[in-house]
Amino acid sequence: MEQSSVNFSMLILGGLCLITAAFYLSRSATGEYPDNLVKDFPNLTVQVSDAMRVETGKVVVDLYYEVLCPDSRSFVVYQLFPAWQRLRDIFTINYIPYGKALTYGDTDKFRFSCQHGPVECQGNTYHACAAKYIEDEDIKLDYIKCMINDNYDPVRAALRCSREMAVDWLAISTCAKGGEGNMLHKLAGDRTHALRPKVTFIPTIELNGEQLYQREVRRYFTRELCKQYQDPVKPAHCISIL
Repeated sequence: MEQSSVNFSMLILGGLCLITAAFYLSRSATGEYPDNLVKDFPNLTVQVSDAMRVETGKVVVDLYYEVLCPDSRSFVVYQLFPAWQRLRDIFTINYIPYGKALTYGDTDKFRFSCQHGPVECQGNTYHACAAKYIEDEDIKLDYIKCMINDNYDPVRAALRCSREMAVDWLAISTCAKGGEGNMLHKLAGDRTHALRPKVTFIPTIELNGEQLYQREVRRYFTRELCKQYQDPVKPAHCISIL
């Protein structure tokens, strides 16, 4: 009887191992893209070139966020946006909407599991497409802030914000509904999963590729931004808070 119980336990354990292995094997590895997406969208990126920092001296801010996360919303509305209004000349922003999600490979397109459900995945994709197609950086942040204020119906929010900002709704919508948006969400996931230290909290904000002390960055973003700005001639607002 004891031997039978041991065999049964081993059988269950073996089955669990196979299920676990299948789960991880089904997940998409970083950098693996379906051939048709690579062919159709060969130049997609969610990253501002590091050359911009070298050439302009601006601080590069990488914002890793997810659109239904209250902390992400709070950071965009109460930290990032006010900093941009006062100090837009000293930094640039990469929007990386993915958060604590998972990516799964498929023959035709990628599938995602987002922390706050499928609606968040859809919203992330609209944000990624907006970041790609809105060239004016002021309007881009206005649009991101507009959407994240009420992102529970991403399509309606994106349409409303497109009308308010007078941006190309067709380009954003077509991107978000097709392979391009799917690819952009995957690329955002690649960058998020590649973070070191790994993501433990969303949003995560990097300044010039460094995470620094995240609690301080999230709570006192403007001050930390000014600290990272290396030009000896500091803006007046930086001088007033440092």
